[in-house]
Amino acid sequence: MINLITNVASEALSSIAISIIGLLVACSVYLLNKIGVNIQMQMKAIKEEEKRKLFTNALVDVEFITSKVVKAMEQTKAKGIREYVKADMLDKSVLEDLAEEAARDIKLVIKEDTKKVITENINNFELYLKNVIESKVLEMKMQMSREKIRV
Repeated sequence: MINLITNVASEALSSIAISIIGLLVACSVYLLNKIGVNIQMQMKAIKEEEKRKLFTNALVDVEFITSKVVKAMEQTKAKGIREYVKADMLDKSVLEDLAEEAARDIKLVIKEDTKKVITENINNFELYLKNVIESKVLEMKMQMSREKIRV
């Protein structure tokens, strides 16, 4: 009789121990899955942050290069052409051609990776570049107007 009780108690304790081990394994698997999901979310956030940094850097590069090219063209060509256009000695299309020349020069300097990053984020690099050039020309004109007012 004592052997029977001992065997039943042993089987019961074995079943309880196996159940507890199974429960611990299930909890471990659940926690590992949660950790895996958190790691995936963190990796995605890191990749998004890296993409955002690349995009921001690309925009800054284009702005900087465009500013330099527009200033150089203003000093070498645009100022004189603008005077001739005002005096009706040249057609305004010459200034438009100059803007296209600036765009070509800028595209030669800008890395393909930079163009690719901008295109991936705003779809149209050409239009973006045209708008940046126009913006820089406007800034230049406003700065020249302020300088004339000071003098």
